[in-house]
Amino acid sequence: MSQDPTVLVVGGDVVQIELIKAALEAVGLRVATTEDGFEALALLRQEKTSVLVLDVNLSEPNAVEVLRRVASEFGSRSPRILGVIMPGEAELEDRCRALGVGLFIQEPFSPERVAQGVEGLIASAS
Repeated sequence: MSQDPTVLVVGGDVVQIELIKAALEAVGLRVATTEDGFEALALLRQEKTSVLVLDVNLSEPNAVEVLRRVASEFGSRSPRILGVIMPGEAELEDRCRALGVGLFIQEPFSPERVAQGVEGLIASAS
């Protein structure tokens, strides 16, 4: 890749976050992580982020609120968003898609699958 995109991974499961981070770093991406939606918003304000990987089952604030704030604050400058979702969450998926999630990956998944999805979102932005 010609640029060095930053990916922000946000979720409540530390092990899952670290596995995703390792897979993304293995394909040459810079990665920041957090377990907190408020910290995620602060990180998005601080650094250009190409892709946001968001566990849509995030708690405080919930993923829908994080997505609302990203959309209102960043508008057309919002990062591409990949949502990690549990099976059977169609209503939540619809709400998140309406707020800008471009790709969903259903749990359980391999971290490599997330890396492929992130690379695809980066490529589609070019």
